[in-house]
Amino acid sequence: MPRKAPQSTVSRNRRWLTVEETADYLEVSRRQVRRWAQERKLTYRKLGLRLEFHRDALDKFIADHTVSAESQG
Repeated sequence: MPRKAPQSTVSRNRRWLTVEETADYLEVSRRQVRRWAQERKLTYRKLGLRLEFHRDALDKFIADHTVSAESQG
């Protein structure tokens, strides 16, 4: 039986996501999100102690780290 993709709890109409929402969106841990932010791999804004990530930047991050299959022929 094929495995179902996890259902995201992130609202599609929100532009800025919290660390927790970003982790859910990228399907990684909150720790990994914070690590990527610290390493400047993810673009974010900081409001006090809170980090927020723009959905468009996350989509670009996903696109930039997607490996496409090469055709064998």
